[in-house]
Amino acid sequence: ALAILIFEAQLDHLFDVPWAVYPLVAVGIAIIVGFPRVNAVVPAPLVAIVALTAFTLIAAVNVPEVGDEGELPDSLPAWFVPDVPFSMETLEIIAPYALAMALVGILESLLTAKLVDDITDTHSDKTREAMGQGAANVITGFFGGMGGCAMIGQTMINVKVSGARTRISTFLAGVFLLVLVVGFGDVVALIPMAALVAVMIMVSVATFDWHSIQPSTLRRMPKSETTVMVSTVVVTVLTHNLAIGVGVGGDRRAVLRLQQRPLHPVRVRRGPRPRRRGPVGLPHLGRLHRRGARRDRHQVRAARHRGRDHRAQRGQRRAARPADGGAAVARGTRLFATSSQKQVGLV
Repeated sequence: ALAILIFEAQLDHLFDVPWAVYPLVAVGIAIIVGFPRVNAVVPAPLVAIVALTAFTLIAAVNVPEVGDEGELPDSLPAWFVPDVPFSMETLEIIAPYALAMALVGILESLLTAKLVDDITDTHSDKTREAMGQGAANVITGFFGGMGGCAMIGQTMINVKVSGARTRISTFLAGVFLLVLVVGFGDVVALIPMAALVAVMIMVSVATFDWHSIQPSTLRRMPKSETTVMVSTVVVTVLTHNLAIGVGVGGDRRAVLRLQQRPLHPVRVRRGPRPRRRGPVGLPHLGRLHRRGARRDRHQVRAARHRGRDHRAQRGQRRAARPADGGAAVARGTRLFATSSQKQVGLV
């Protein structure tokens, strides 16, 4: 659902635009796909943005630019207190919007963190992420900023394309964004929107879980799970609200779990708990030690039986040898002459 929403947001920049936008988007996608095969050090999206920006400036191609979307700030934010009446009436007005934004923001951040955990095969502290996001949103309000959350598009570029793995990448992303917007706002305003559309389309493709819609996966998955997936995607895309989609998916899953419960409860008979103590006071330690000792004794006995059988078979082979020792020596000589491994075997 997130991948579809990201792709759908780019459609506004692909309709009622000059024809030059479409080849620029195609070239940008080709650079993002093909450049990592040539050089994996430099991020391909950065190369696409720089190349397309340079081409539009040199060729004087008239296409929508970042500056057409709005004016960029040219100074650092300043501390101030919002000029609103601090009353219950104000709280009643802003509380529903604040709750909705907080819910959507924390859900998208947690989903992004889970996606990053799956990609990097690591585990992140979700409580710490939520507390950090909440503190940042409270503090940024005193600088005139808007509430924010984890951006799945920028995160995918940072993790999958750029190969970021530590918090330094997050810090540097904020620093570079601040420098670009405040210090080089005029240059950023010249970036064609076609380059950013190409980057976000590839982010959408990378975000989409293609394995979940493969026929082989759908055949193995229960119909209830497929129903939850489809209903969640449809509601999220139609409402453009991640919170509603996640809520519908969770409610649907809970209903299916209730429907799958057995009709009659299973009775479990509980007897008195036996006292289990080991030789040093640790539970089960003594029993495990005795069990291991018995297992070792059984293995030793089995090895002795195998050795006894082997000696008996060797005695039978010796008794079956011919009386003429010359033939035996000759046969042994031929064996000795074959390889050194068989020499060791005969010895």
